[in-house]
Amino acid sequence: MRPLRLRSEAQTDLADVGLERRVVHDAHLGGDLAIGLAALIVTVDSTLQASVAREANDQVQQEVEEFAKFAADGRDPQTAASFVGTGRLFEVYLSRQRPESTEVLLTRAADEPGLLEVRGSRVPSDGYDLAADREMLDRVLGETSGVAQTPVGEIRWGRQHVAPQTGPSGDIAVVVFLEPLAQDARETTRLMTWVGLGSLLLTTVIA
Repeated sequence: MRPLRLRSEAQTDLADVGLERRVVHDAHLGGDLAIGLAALIVTVDSTLQASVAREANDQVQQEVEEFAKFAADGRDPQTAASFVGTGRLFEVYLSRQRPESTEVLLTRAADEPGLLEVRGSRVPSDGYDLAADREMLDRVLGETSGVAQTPVGEIRWGRQHVAPQTGPSGDIAVVVFLEPLAQDARETTRLMTWVGLGSLLLTTVIA
């Protein structure tokens, strides 16, 4: 029969100390990882939100440049001649456009009543219509560019005045609604947060 071995008080104390150190080490490791994860998430979120503004600006600039080229070189498909006035010019141009999902193209011609408008599939429409907001509409079609808040979030726009050699003048505005883009960025940050928390928990458990 093998003799029964008993642990001394010193051995027990050493084991307790080792356990305490392990707990403290794990706590410190978890804290450091949590701080690092939080800093990373804040940085990524800020970067994504900044990219939303840049993307909106790029959309506006690209669309304005495309229209300028069309206005300079385009021909009326009915007459094969240059456009007379801006009403027909805007009508043909908008009929050929497929705006970005958060983009609205607005035109107002001196020789045509009302507005022409085409909009992307994700432009907010929950109780707000830019074309019916007279004050904001006057800004969008009166200022060269701008940034403003609406009931459905921030918008950015660029406007070009068209004054043909023959016929009445007019204005075209490219408007981008940022909220759908910002929502996409928030969803990415939220997903990254959950993945990071899962990884942090797994790392802490393994350690």
